[in-house]
Amino acid sequence: MKTEQEPLDALVFVEKDGADRLKIRSDQLEQIGHKLRGFSVFNSIILPLMISAATVFFAGLFQYVSWTNEVRLREATEIANRAMNVSEKVTTAINKRVHLTFLFLDPLRRLVLARDQTERPEDSLSRPDATVGMGSGPILPNPENSPSRQALLTRLDSRLEQSRFNAYYERLKQWNESIGQLVTDVDYALDRPIFIQADVTPPSDHKGIGDYWGQLEDMNCLSSLPNELEKNGVDSRRLKNRLVGIHYCFMQLHHLLAEKKKANSSDASWDQAFHKNLSNRLDKIDYMGNEFRCYALHRVDYYNSLKERSIISPWSVGNKLMNEQKADADRHFEDAAKNCDPEKRREAARAAAAAKIVASTQRSTQTLH
Repeated sequence: MKTEQEPLDALVFVEKDGADRLKIRSDQLEQIGHKLRGFSVFNSIILPLMISAATVFFAGLFQYVSWTNEVRLREATEIANRAMNVSEKVTTAINKRVHLTFLFLDPLRRLVLARDQTERPEDSLSRPDATVGMGSGPILPNPENSPSRQALLTRLDSRLEQSRFNAYYERLKQWNESIGQLVTDVDYALDRPIFIQADVTPPSDHKGIGDYWGQLEDMNCLSSLPNELEKNGVDSRRLKNRLVGIHYCFMQLHHLLAEKKKANSSDASWDQAFHKNLSNRLDKIDYMGNEFRCYALHRVDYYNSLKERSIISPWSVGNKLMNEQKADADRHFEDAAKNCDPEKRREAARAAAAAKIVASTQRSTQTLH
């Protein structure tokens, strides 16, 4: 038995083809080339398969990353846009009701005082519009106070007051019909995304507005809203709860106005202290609305910053592994409070002033030395 492969004979014809060219002819050139190159399973089969598999894998990986980035960016954009739309809708509703309540106070005050004067006609001489002659001479007619002009002004004033009455109660109707949906929109658009990132399980009970009254029945609407919410066991970081607190203060204010409007009210007087109380309450609600808007816009800014973070990158993967999302959400709560809460702003201002004094003292000490 032979241990070595027997040599194969090959017949090759070399011919001269022109002055400087040679031509090789043979029926066994392919076999000769195959023998010269040799045969490798790795180079001929395995390596091409590995290259093809790697090409398919990386092409699919790049397509998946691109598709994932597109989906995540679109989702982050939708969250930010939805938060902005809900913020504008809620702040507009609060501002409209505050404005129409302010316009409603004056005609209601006139109604209460006119009813009070009707019940006590002996006080009619003390009214500012009463005509009283001074001295013993006759009272001369004033063209600007002619009966026809006074009647026209009275009708116009009555129509203005009636329009303010109607506008207030129309806004009250719209507010009461939409407040439940507004609270739900704030919960889903402004609160839930960030609380999910903060690893806080969203509530599953879906409490209605009426479910809060047991907690907020002792709420003081002339005090700080976040302090009152926290005092009554309600998380003030949730903008949904802030909106519920604003609605509760609106209800308190409307209850006071409705009691004065009753014809058989036991206390129909509208003195200066009562008017100041109403003005303070309305101003406080207006401030609560501005505070809500500040927190809402900071949250919208936070959601806008998530657009860039939604793109897959080594930095985003590292943050995900280190659970940096929770830390970012906690920092947002702190930063929003520092910028929107008046007490936190005063504390920050005092701290900055103290740091400035310390720095100035240190510079003065160094100068002396």
